[in-house]
Amino acid sequence: MDSSHYRISDQDRAEAMEALGIAFQEGRLNVEEYDQRCQEVTTAVNSADLAELFIDIPRKTISTSGTPQRMYSSQEIDQLRHSGSRTKLGIVLTTAIVAGVAAIITDSALSPLFFAIPALVFVALYFLHLGPESWHTPSRRQLDRERLRQLKMEEKRQALEQRATRRQAQRELSTNAMNWASGMLQGKNRH
Repeated sequence: MDSSHYRISDQDRAEAMEALGIAFQEGRLNVEEYDQRCQEVTTAVNSADLAELFIDIPRKTISTSGTPQRMYSSQEIDQLRHSGSRTKLGIVLTTAIVAGVAAIITDSALSPLFFAIPALVFVALYFLHLGPESWHTPSRRQLDRERLRQLKMEEKRQALEQRATRRQAQRELSTNAMNWASGMLQGKNRH
């Protein structure tokens, strides 16, 4: 049998994901191509399925640094980037409060200008991306935590689904047993 028909292992999938991550880092794949191929790796069954994903790129199984690289989907990064906006929102709200207090205290003709300051801070933080990079891009630790949280939620969902399936099977079994017993009793009453 040709080795391209052998079923692949989880380790094979992990190595393929890492190789795709390296190709993405090198600029050989754009975000959409990377996401698409990663999804195809998760559904691959045999070696031939994986080979198709590397027809137009070299397959590397070890990163250039010698240590495995963790890769994240663009959806994971975007979700955490949006959750990192709390810090920026806190700064905007604090600026608005300080500007309001300053406008009340000074009670001068410049008071309306104080209310423009929070808008300027908002523009600077959200559109000009001023501030540390950590305010705009999630860290690996945040990404790992979010991925772990999602895995735990998925495990809980699957456990609840399994419980519901078992309960349904028990109900069906009880109903069938009751129907059988009822049928048996009705059969005895006829004799």
